[in-house]
Amino acid sequence: MADNFDDITALARHCKYTTCHHNGEEGCEVQRALEDGRLEASRYAAYLKMKNELHVLEKRTAVLQ
Repeated sequence: MADNFDDITALARHCKYTTCHHNGEEGCEVQRALEDGRLEASRYAAYLKMKNELHVLEKRTAVLQ
């Protein structure tokens, strides 16, 4: 996923906390980029969608094992 969203990955390296979920936490650079226009909302929405799809896939895979 990082390859597809290298811009968001780069921003995330500057978040205050390494465990940031980029969902409103204090010191989130991704949220700051959304607010100041460096990151488009549609790009962030695509990131969240893929992140969710990967999470669902991981859960399904775990059940099958």
